Amino acid sequence: MLRYFFLSLLAGICATGNISAQDGIPFFHGTLKEAMDQANQNDQLIFVDAFAKWCGPCKRMAATVFVDPQVGRVMADGFVNMKIDMEEELGFQFGKEYPVSAYPTLFFINPADGKVIKKHVGGLSVEQFLDLVKNVRGSIDNSAQFAEKWEAGERTAEVALGYVRALNRAGKPSLAVANTYFSPGKSIETNDELHLLFESTTEADSRLFDLFIKNRKALATLKGEEACTRRIEMACQRTAQKAMEFKNVSLWQEAVSKMKSHHPGSATAFEGSTGMALYETMADPAKYMKFARVYLSAFAREGSKYDAVARRMVAVFSTDKNVIKEAVKFSETAAKLEPGSPEIHLALAQMYQKAGNRKAALETAFKAKALAEIDSKKLLPAINQLIDQLNNPKS
Repeated sequence: MLRYFFLSLLAGICATGNISAQDGIPFFHGTLKEAMDQANQNDQLIFVDAFAKWCGPCKRMAATVFVDPQVGRVMADGFVNMKIDMEEELGFQFGKEYPVSAYPTLFFINPADGKVIKKHVGGLSVEQFLDLVKNVRGSIDNSAQFAEKWEAGERTAEVALGYVRALNRAGKPSLAVANTYFSPGKSIETNDELHLLFESTTEADSRLFDLFIKNRKALATLKGEEACTRRIEMACQRTAQKAMEFKNVSLWQEAVSKMKSHHPGSATAFEGSTGMALYETMADPAKYMKFARVYLSAFAREGSKYDAVARRMVAVFSTDKNVIKEAVKFSETAAKLEPGSPEIHLALAQMYQKAGNRKAALETAFKAKALAEIDSKKLLPAINQLIDQLNNPKS
């Protein structure tokens, strides 16, 4: 099973400030208009999770569905994804055009005309959500008309581009079409061919990726440097995910190498996050810790990153004493960087408890309680429960 932590770690390393692969699905952070513009530019659909903070099914989907690795893969390419709190300003504006009467309400929107392709009310499991997405894609699948032309020998750049876009949008494989069109030695001469190359570059371990890099300057002129950087990162992510599926270290190294060569600004965090995910699947705690340190070196002043890594470490390798010891260090660093966070101090208290340091755990739990009483009272039940456990250890 692929581990979803890889996808959530990518939140900090995406190519732009607008997009993060947070919790599996890479959610866009911006206005609806900005999302529409990006979706139109990349021939994608809009997905909106219209939710409320207090909604139980919304919380369950956020904790189980949107963090699922398969969901993340499906939604990373063909959609611009948004989470909209309907009780905040962006939600008020969204609700004027797209009314919501219950939570969660899931929208699939065509950015070309703003019309709703599919609207679903209520929580879903991973399997149900994937079925919903499949149905949405099937409802707009026009690849058959391009397939007919392609098989009849009409293999122009225009037909190939339409075919690849239709296949990608429908969630179907498109690599065979692109590889046929871009036969070895073929030169790229038109904008349609550049668009086709851009749409076809989906994995870093491919001839098309190398062709993309060879033509990067022309692609950046046509599509924009930001879009090209996102495409490079997406391709490297997919190759890394494939490496995790097959536990293939050399394939992962290829993805890391290409990030270092073609997107060096995010390469350290990418190497660390994907290295952790890979060695989590391979049940190798020593190498996991090695790449945890690599990852955190890219976020030296961000306590939330140290906190997230520490929590994940003890969740995955819960009985490994070396991992617990390292997790305590990371959690201590998180608390130093975020001295006013009751959540992080609660996590540190739990780390101390896990490590068998009852005194430090109690001291930290009381500090977390004092911080929570200021503006995070929802944490008090969990903190008080921990304090009771520490004061009344089972004999």
